[in-house]
Amino acid sequence: MPSGGDFMIETMIKPHLKDFQNYAIADNDYDTVINANESPYNCFDNPELKEKLYQALETYKSNVYPDGASTALRQSASNFFEVEPDELICGNGSDEVIAMIYSCFISKGDSVVATYPSFDMYTIGAKIAGANFYPVPDTDARTVDINKVINVALETDAKLIFLCTPNNPTGYMIPEKEIKKVIDKTNAIVVIDEAYIEFSDRTSIPFIREYEQVIVLRTMSKAFGFAGLRVGFAAASKKMIEYLNKVKQPYNLNSLSQLLAKTTLDNRHLVLPLVDEIKNRRDLLLEELKAIEGLTVYDSEANFILIKTEQAKALYDAFIEEGILVKYYGQKPGLQNCIRLTVTTEEINNRLIEIIERVIHHA
Repeated sequence: MPSGGDFMIETMIKPHLKDFQNYAIADNDYDTVINANESPYNCFDNPELKEKLYQALETYKSNVYPDGASTALRQSASNFFEVEPDELICGNGSDEVIAMIYSCFISKGDSVVATYPSFDMYTIGAKIAGANFYPVPDTDARTVDINKVINVALETDAKLIFLCTPNNPTGYMIPEKEIKKVIDKTNAIVVIDEAYIEFSDRTSIPFIREYEQVIVLRTMSKAFGFAGLRVGFAAASKKMIEYLNKVKQPYNLNSLSQLLAKTTLDNRHLVLPLVDEIKNRRDLLLEELKAIEGLTVYDSEANFILIKTEQAKALYDAFIEEGILVKYYGQKPGLQNCIRLTVTTEEINNRLIEIIERVIHHA
């Protein structure tokens, strides 16, 4: 091994990470950014909530380390999720909770299964851990192939299975009976990612009381407008949470995020009506998009809509020219010629329709 002035960092990095490509964040210096499924609402927009947040900030002490257990936040979240506080763990976004799960349960060479296409962090976590990742493609009808998920999990002796519902980026919900089937027929820890569940009408959290191997992920980034504050949760059995706490960093969630998140959850009646507004706009946008000939539109129970067209590149360029950043998948396998649109304000939704009609009709 080279030493001194001949030292080369390449000799020290884990071999499986040498060619690893980390998650790339797009430049978001645009007038309108709708590529990351963020809420159009800042938590400080509501005057009543803003006043309560400001009142909470009067007691804030930036010079003191945060509560490592996020005790007060877990108590407030437990009331919302209808679980016990010790059935919850908090993370710096659900991304960190996913990393905790990998750190706790996955060793090099272990197998991980997920539906595909889905959230990229499942794949990235597996690559960092040196695990074998097995994506199970959706059916041609853009639904999850549950039987294949089960078969692949059994064939590979999977330790982890990720199910995202509503699924990102397709927007479909996985039926409860299908989720239960995966849990019952495999020997894996089943992680149910509910990042967008507030935009639907059902949750899998009750499964944590029935199955010790189930973890349900939740986040405040989407429905609550907390993307910049990074607050995520895992709900699971007390034993599962105990294990996850073994790998959690001591002060993983900063005290400012804890304070604002707790205050917002305690006053969620001020936020949830905005979620209903987004759901209504989503349904209207779905109708308008489906009326455009030459556009394939996928139903969604999230705050985004996936569309497909042969004019996807021209459409993306048109959006960029108008100062609108959307999620364009190019020729990514399984998502060729697809664009994901975040549902936001009525004004922006109308602009999207105008641009899409102009590009499609002039193709």
